[in-house]
Amino acid sequence: MILAMTFINETIKKILEAIQEIKDFTNSTQTFIDTTTTIITRTYQFLAPIFSFFPWEVLLLLVVSIFLLLWVNSLFPTTPKWNFTWIIIMLCSAWAYSVAASSVNAKVPWLQIIQSAMYLLIPVHLLGISSWLAKLGIQYYKKKKQLNPKDLKEFIYNLDQIYHKSSSVAHSILSGEPRHEEFQVQIDHLKEFLNKAKIQEIHKPKKND
Repeated sequence: MILAMTFINETIKKILEAIQEIKDFTNSTQTFIDTTTTIITRTYQFLAPIFSFFPWEVLLLLVVSIFLLLWVNSLFPTTPKWNFTWIIIMLCSAWAYSVAASSVNAKVPWLQIIQSAMYLLIPVHLLGISSWLAKLGIQYYKKKKQLNPKDLKEFIYNLDQIYHKSSSVAHSILSGEPRHEEFQVQIDHLKEFLNKAKIQEIHKPKKND
């Protein structure tokens, strides 16, 4: 009788332990589900604004194109922008072909495909165009800063005329002709001409960078 009672008590104890293990497993499973649900919810809340601005197909297209670009750039390292452009064109073509091949009556979403491509291509090429325009602006500014060949030619011509007149008067003085006053006038004229050229250069309007 005592053995029977002991066996029954041990059996009940094992059953209770099994039930407790089931409860613990259920609780841990529920905790895992709650944690996973929380992570998914927070991830969705984080990505929802991004997907509202950038459609998911654009992000998917960007991720795939970046992986392909790493490989293509290793083959053609000097043209990364055009490598990216051709990759986007090929991916969009594959996208359209896969939709068309999926069903006879399938309608290819050309507008969606073109918009997705433009999301990625416009910033890349806009950056390139901006860089090109900046280089043109810098070249134009440097060219404007350089002395105009026409002005330089005129300056040299006038300086040469004044110099020759002054030299002629100086030679006349050395020959004994009394032309000292005329020589002083030529020297003053030369000084005035040089000072005028210097003042014009100082007050020359400067272009903003």
